[in-house]
Amino acid sequence: MELVAVMREPIDWLGSWYRYRSRPQLDGKPNSTAGLSFDDFVDAWLEPTRPPFAEVGSQAKFLSDDQGALAVDRLFRYDQIEGLVSFMEERLGTSLEVPRANVSPKRTLALSPDMHARLIREAPEEFTLWNALSRQA
Repeated sequence: MELVAVMREPIDWLGSWYRYRSRPQLDGKPNSTAGLSFDDFVDAWLEPTRPPFAEVGSQAKFLSDDQGALAVDRLFRYDQIEGLVSFMEERLGTSLEVPRANVSPKRTLALSPDMHARLIREAPEEFTLWNALSRQA
């Protein structure tokens, strides 16, 4: 048995949550990002106690053990999903078609230079893991 996971680039991952939580079904709910800028969302995500709309976890913590070591056997990049599909096709001995689903609403994902720098400074584990994965690609 092998543990397999997919990781998104950290800003893209946060942006996906930001957009997903802006959908009309969440209007007026504590986890809605409607009316917030992406900077506001990332600022809240960086807080030690996150408000409900920014409580989305951490890719690095999810993918790592308590010592910070990678806790999965195979980690694929989301932006190169064809690698995962090829791996699964080989393991399963069949062709797979992976349709696009669960697409978030369109929203602008521009971080200010200050917030971008703060995110990298305060969440280095997210970028360290992504950069290590990117070097393998």
